[in-house]
Amino acid sequence: MHANVPRDENGTPTEWMYINYLLLRTSAMEALCAVYASVFAVLKALDLLHLPKRDKTNDYMRYSLRLKPFWGLSAPAVMPFETFQESYFVPPEKKKVSALQSGLIVDT
Repeated sequence: MHANVPRDENGTPTEWMYINYLLLRTSAMEALCAVYASVFAVLKALDLLHLPKRDKTNDYMRYSLRLKPFWGLSAPAVMPFETFQESYFVPPEKKKVSALQSGLIVDT
């Protein structure tokens, strides 16, 4: 465990104290990151911070590198209507016959 872990009166760390310590540490880190980001935003707005020149790449290369994991994904091919109709469409007469045969509909 970390050296700064809160301990009870006997010197042993407790679970709730440790969780509270981690939450406090995380909140402090979040606040420091927000300050860090704000400083860089102000420096950039005042034109005191200059981005390095990207000589070795261009926009197309960066775009293709970002999207490379998704190149294998594509939408499935659209099924022709005739195939869909033959495979998935059940005419109402067949529905009634199958329902009659199964005993769900009593013919009167």
